[in-house]
Amino acid sequence: MGRLRKTPAELAGQHQFQSIMDASHYARQLRAYLDYFHPDQILVLDFETLLSAPQGHLDAILRHIGAEPMGVPTLSAHNGNDELERVPKSMLRLTHGRLRPLLTRLVGPKMRGQLRRLMARGPRRGAPGFPDALLQSMRDDLAEDTRRLRHMTGQEFSKWSI
Repeated sequence: MGRLRKTPAELAGQHQFQSIMDASHYARQLRAYLDYFHPDQILVLDFETLLSAPQGHLDAILRHIGAEPMGVPTLSAHNGNDELERVPKSMLRLTHGRLRPLLTRLVGPKMRGQLRRLMARGPRRGAPGFPDALLQSMRDDLAEDTRRLRHMTGQEFSKWSI
């Protein structure tokens, strides 16, 4: 979104970097919920599988909460960055800064989508590179948590990579 001004290497070891990494420790997060809820009360779903089989996921959710089955429309876009990568950083900072609540009230979702498409005309920005040592450190940090999550849920999360 253009908010981070430092490279991954510059962020490493800082509080902001640790917060980003903590968000990826899913087993740790799930464990905290299991301290208060029975495992049968929690449904863990894989986002990648949701994209490939949305009806199956909706069916699982509705069964889990005891609701009647219903159809789901086909998902067309998901968490995409294609347009955002082309919107100028200055515009992203403006629209995701302090003015965001005001802009959200004044401009509806349909108009925001149209404006984003209009602004997405510039060259695509690429993500900054991660030094190999930092990538390996991140993989090492997440490997055990990922193993525990797979064990806790009985799911493979086969599209994941660390």
